[in-house]
Amino acid sequence: MALDGNINQKVGNLDAFSVFFKIIIRPTVQPETQLQALKCIQDIIYHQFYNIICVDKIGGISSLFEIFKETGEIMVIIIFYFNVLFF
Repeated sequence: MALDGNINQKVGNLDAFSVFFKIIIRPTVQPETQLQALKCIQDIIYHQFYNIICVDKIGGISSLFEIFKETGEIMVIIIFYFNVLFF
């Protein structure tokens, strides 16, 4: 849905893409659901690195840092996945 049917794997629907980040930052969401949302983000970025720009456009990076300010629990998982992506 976030890719909006694009053959080149680029995010075409920023609103749908932002839902993954909303799932991650909402404290009432089950941890397994948050992890699956994070895996979706990882896959979207892995298959088309251009999508990292979309993460910045929707405020995804700042959302992740807000989590870190509130609680460091899920941030460990997030840092692990983003390290896998970028290094």
